[in-house]
Amino acid sequence: MMAGPPWENWIVEPDSKTVMANVLENGKYVVNAYGENDTVPSAVLEGCEVILKDVFADTNNSAEA
Repeated sequence: MMAGPPWENWIVEPDSKTVMANVLENGKYVVNAYGENDTVPSAVLEGCEVILKDVFADTNNSAEA
């Protein structure tokens, strides 16, 4: 079996301000949990990181809209 590129998917939960990053490694998904104050690295995009504080910055005001 040939090795392919890494696969990942993220599940973003705005209410709890969390991200579950699922990365396929050796045929199985490895789950990494991140919270509002974390930075999430991408397994697919080298050097790409997402600062969750920035992502969830407007979620406090969304309930008021």
